[in-house]
Amino acid sequence: MNKKKFRKRIDKFLSKRIVQILFFLMLIVFALIIRYIDKNFLIWTNYEKYPNKFVLLLSYIISYLADAVSVSTALGPLLVILKAIWLKFMKSILEEETKTEANHHKIIRSYAKMNMDKTGIDSIGEDTHPVINITTFSNYLSKSGGDLMQIHNICNTNCTRIKPESKNQYSSNYEKERLALELLKKGKDHGGFINIANVNVYTNLELNTKLEVVKDSNELFKLDIFIEMNRMKLLGAHSEKNNNQTIRLNDLSYDENTHTLKLDTQRTTYFDMLITNRAMDYNLGETTLRSMFEFTPKLTPLKKSKFANHIGITGVIISKDGYVLIEKRDRSKSTWRDKFGPTISFSLKSSALAPNDGNLLNVDINQKIIKCIKNSLKENYSFIEKEDYEPLTFSKCFMGLARDLLEGGKPNMYFCVRLNKTAEEVTLNMQKYASLGEVIKGTYKIFNIKHDRNRNHELRYNYHYPYATLSKNFDLKRSPLKTEKLSSKYYFIPFNDIAIDYYYQLNLPRGTIEVKRKFSPRFKKGNNPQKLYRTKKNICKECGEGLLACFSYLEIFQSLEERKARENHE
Repeated sequence: MNKKKFRKRIDKFLSKRIVQILFFLMLIVFALIIRYIDKNFLIWTNYEKYPNKFVLLLSYIISYLADAVSVSTALGPLLVILKAIWLKFMKSILEEETKTEANHHKIIRSYAKMNMDKTGIDSIGEDTHPVINITTFSNYLSKSGGDLMQIHNICNTNCTRIKPESKNQYSSNYEKERLALELLKKGKDHGGFINIANVNVYTNLELNTKLEVVKDSNELFKLDIFIEMNRMKLLGAHSEKNNNQTIRLNDLSYDENTHTLKLDTQRTTYFDMLITNRAMDYNLGETTLRSMFEFTPKLTPLKKSKFANHIGITGVIISKDGYVLIEKRDRSKSTWRDKFGPTISFSLKSSALAPNDGNLLNVDINQKIIKCIKNSLKENYSFIEKEDYEPLTFSKCFMGLARDLLEGGKPNMYFCVRLNKTAEEVTLNMQKYASLGEVIKGTYKIFNIKHDRNRNHELRYNYHYPYATLSKNFDLKRSPLKTEKLSSKYYFIPFNDIAIDYYYQLNLPRGTIEVKRKFSPRFKKGNNPQKLYRTKKNICKECGEGLLACFSYLEIFQSLEERKARENHE
């Protein structure tokens, strides 16, 4: 049962008259019990023989609560506080589902005219994929504006129990659901796959693609008047309140001769993205943004879209021995709450690409994006170029560009960073870097690094010790680490062992390498940064759309490498 259905059941249960009457009776019984205790409290404590100030004080408190008016006065605010706490807790859990449709399959079915991979039906067991050109292995650009992406590393255990949600067996939706289940039941070894709510626009199969901005504007994109009228209501649905100016993708084209993706960009804001792409299914009375602007069975082209559509950067980190590093995101995140997510995720800010309100036509956007990825690897995981991974180039680590159906077609670029160390070596290093410390006056201290351009590097012990200057021989190149990333859980899992079920859940098998960074650098007592930890039980969580898209691209490139190896062997 998903969270949305659970919330509906709870609301339905609490709205019943009999439940409200029983709750009222419970309050009356509670008041009677308090009055009975007040009447007999001094007798039970034998106060007359053994007077005690503490007992007398308790007697006064109970007498106050026993009064009918006092009981109502005490319980009233308490119930209001408990209700507020409950509503805040439920909002934090269900915030994402109130903004975007929780049933991803429903969103996928609504875009009926987007190209779909029929490989699993027509050629069972054959190693084929529509994105890959078997003869030339050339870069792929969708002619229809995007093709539904799939994942072939699936888990079909217990899928026979899943039934189509549509009750009408003669409807088109029922047939689509039945077909999707049939594809899942075939399994990985027999051509089965599962569609995800992303459409592939471009795939960098030749690993030679570069970007070029051919048109750019410093002006902010103007939202539709309907969206502006509902701005405050849509913004109130989000807990994140930090705004930035970002890069919007207006349109793109591809030059086959130079292998260049040509971009048309302008400026937008993070808030505008929140109230459009991230609030597609938020209830605005009688309608939603999806029903207003994305009601057709085909995704609106970028140049005609009414949404902010800023460019997102998403990527995965893979170890030398084929392990994928994934993040278990906590409930404080704005997206993919309590789900598995990608380890590289940020938006393209105009301050990083074009500082001082500059124009993107005058900058090398390829180098700028790579620099942002390097900074993310350093600040979040202490990965250093040449030491932990080979020098990055845009063409070699760029996998492709896709649009997220859940977020109204928001464009995202996907990358893959391959480390030059094994998963075990990387895990030990990540734990070591997360618990940085040095001996000061004979005592081992755990600290965070704080950097200020106008001052020297400084450290602070556990947030409450005074500042102290670092020694000159301390390795500053691996600091600082972002606290928000230290609060997340991380796992290394073999890519070939990944299996996604019908509900887009990933079950981490026992023995998965767990990176112990949570709440670092204040390591819990008994946690040794030099020790390797493996999970002792199965962990099952839903995957965010960004991670699913990364898995889909990795499957394409893995299939491509296998085919090239077979052709060379023949």
